[in-house]
Amino acid sequence: MLNVSVKTINTHRGNIRKKIGIKNKRTNLSSHIASLL
Repeated sequence: MLNVSVKTINTHRGNIRKKIGIKNKRTNLSSHIASLL
């Protein structure tokens, strides 16, 4: 697809979590973002 590594994806997901204030790694990122909209 985009030819990016899993580590790159995880890094970006972690940065998004920090920016929106998700501390718990068990919280589903996509569900949380959808609830904000």
